[in-house]
Amino acid sequence: MKQVRRGAWAAFDSGGPHSREQAAHSARELIEQVLKIGAPDEEVKAQTNYSPDATNRSGVTRCMRLTLLAEKFASGRSETDLRVSEKACDFLLAVDAKLIALAHARIEPDPEEIASAIQAAEIALKSVLLSFRRSA
Repeated sequence: MKQVRRGAWAAFDSGGPHSREQAAHSARELIEQVLKIGAPDEEVKAQTNYSPDATNRSGVTRCMRLTLLAEKFASGRSETDLRVSEKACDFLLAVDAKLIALAHARIEPDPEEIASAIQAAEIALKSVLLSFRRSA
């Protein structure tokens, strides 16, 4: 995952054609890999409340992965911790949506906007993972 993160920043710094869009794609890939490692398809599908999402090839969405991660680490957590974790998950999904928009923009995105989105992805992932780890 370190390589994907470094790749996002390397693409951003390169200044080449479509480098900013590639940086956004790499930041999205970082989110995807972290969630797939933390909540693999087979674990999500093994949940009693699992229902395949028809819009996703695997049937598993990022939201489902985040829900599983939250459930894995929810026991013994305070209401405050649960609220922080929930908001961190919401933030991560919002950042992912922003990165999708930037990666597929018809007009080349502003460098500052891309840099902010990559930083937001890093912060969102860190927030989610730390909120889960605190309860482990």
